[in-house]
Formats: sequence, C-alpha cells, structure tokens
Amino acid sequence: MIAPEILTLPLVSICIPTYNGEDFLQEALDSVKTQTYPHLEIVLSDDGSQDNTLAIARDYSGHPIHIHIHARLGLVQNWNFCVQKANGKYIKFLFQDDYLAETCVEELVAAIEGSNTERLAQANTQPTHQNIGLAFCTRKVRIDTSLDYADSLTNLHHGWSYLSSSQTGQTLLADPRLTKIPYNKIGEPSNTLIPRQVLEKLGGFDSSFRQLPDLDMWFRIMASYDIAFVNQELSTFRVHSQQTTARNASDSSPAWQEIYQLWMKMLTHKQFIDLPFSVRGRLRRALWLGLLREFTQSILKQPWKRLDAIALIRQNVMNFR
Repeated sequence: MIAPEILTLPLVSICIPTYNGEDFLQEALDSVKTQTYPHLEIVLSDDGSQDNTLAIARDYSGHPIHIHIHARLGLVQNWNFCVQKANGKYIKFLFQDDYLAETCVEELVAAIEGSNTERLAQANTQPTHQNIGLAFCTRKVRIDTSLDYADSLTNLHHGWSYLSSSQTGQTLLADPRLTKIPYNKIGEPSNTLIPRQVLEKLGGFDSSFRQLPDLDMWFRIMASYDIAFVNQELSTFRVHSQQTTARNASDSSPAWQEIYQLWMKMLTHKQFIDLPFSVRGRLRRALWLGLLREFTQSILKQPWKRLDAIALIRQNVMNFR
C-alpha cells in the first residue's frame, strides 16, 4: 500500500530499455532502490535479450516494475516503446549500463516542479515552471574500457557559454558554441528528466539517427520549451566497448554524417520553424564548412571516398531548394 502523502507527488517512470544487459543491470536497479524520491515505477522494455537480463529484472523488489518483452526493435524504437508503456508524469531514463545518485530523481523533479520540497508534498501545488520540457544534471563518467573518444565525454555542460537553473531553450539554441564540439552538451538520457507529454507531443525519438537520437530530441525540446539545469553529479555514465553506442561508432555510419543530418533537419523540419535567422545562419555556415572539410580530407586521405562526399553534398543542395 502506497502512503497517501506519496501519492500527492508526481509519479516518475524509470524507463530502462534493455538488451543483453546482465553485466550491469543489477547495479542500475540497485540505484533505483536507494532513491530518496518515493513515488516511482520501473518500466523495463527488453529488446530480445539472450542472457540473464530478464531474470535479474524479475528478482527486483522495492518499486512496482512492469517488464515488457518484445521482438527486436533496435535501440531507438526500444526507447520509444518504453516511454509508450510508462504511466508517470515524468520520464526518467536509466540505461542498463548507468546508475543514479540517491537524490537524482528528487533533485530533477524539484528543478521542474519548484525548488521548495515542502511545496512538492502538497496535492494542489502547481509547478513553478510551466513550460520546462527538460531538466538535466551533470554526470560522472566511468570508463571501464579505454576508447579513443572516452575522454571527450566528460564535463559536457562546460560546452555551453552560460547555464542557469532555468533558461529558455531558444537561448541555448542561440549559443554561439552550439555547433562546436562537444555537440551534445546535455548528455545522455540517463541524466535527464522529461515530462511524458513533451515526448508524446514531439513524436518520440527519431529512429533515423543511430548515434545522435538523444541530441535530436534535446534540440527539438529546446525549440519549444524551457530547460532546467541542476549543477550536481546525479548520474553515472558508464563507457565500455560492448555498449550499443560504442558499436555504432565503429561501424560504417560515422557520427560526422549524423551531425550534418541533424543540422539539415533543424533547417528544414517544421518543429524548428521558429528558429531565429541568426541561428539558421550559424547552422548553414557550420554545415557547409564541415562538408567542405570532410570533402577535402576524403580527397587527401582516401580518394575513393570522394564519391560519398559528393553524393552527400548533392543531397543537401537539393534539400535547400
């Protein structure tokens, strides 16, 4: 039986999309069990695991857990499926490799609902920030495997020119450093909290992206909502060679193509129709300079790849017409 005072708090769905996650899932679930925020449910969406992932999930006790098993959907569609099965007002992603600090959910909910925790316990309290579509925190990076790009994943939030506890998403999109590395200055879904209705309104994560589906979503949220920031390390992102993003990074779909694809989407998609002229100009300059750089490098280093670069440029030219 859930105490009545807990029911006055917004329900948060801990969404855990899994695929062969037996090595780390127990640690992720243990971090949910120790959360100081009490009104939680766990929604685990398994993408056809062939290991002990489901057995570990079924042994969990502490919060209501809903386990959904389905045929292989792929990474992004598994994220979306997990959200579709959630009941909470807020979505708190927790990837199977990651884990949360004890106060993670409490602090992120407070960032959206209002910083006064006493007000959170009142049934009729209205959120202080009516238009916040995303709250994020800083996170620790645990590097279990030495990878070329691992060091670049630390202190992503330092990539912004300025951050406050809340700001308009349009302010962040107008940041002159938006198109500079690191491109994802928010981080992974495990260090965010998102109102479920925001994800539903925006249509979920875009499965045409393999490396940057989260960044695409962050930009879409910024285009229409305010952003809250908690300057505390409330989650841990684990880096290892077997995670899906690491495998994708080593395949034939390089990340540089996806960032250009994302910039093109921002210039052409209706969800970004209100982007200021100055932001559009910055995106166009970054796109063309990047394509020129990649084209030049392709000719100098691997001449046989020049046809790929030419095809990509032609495609972008057609999209501009």
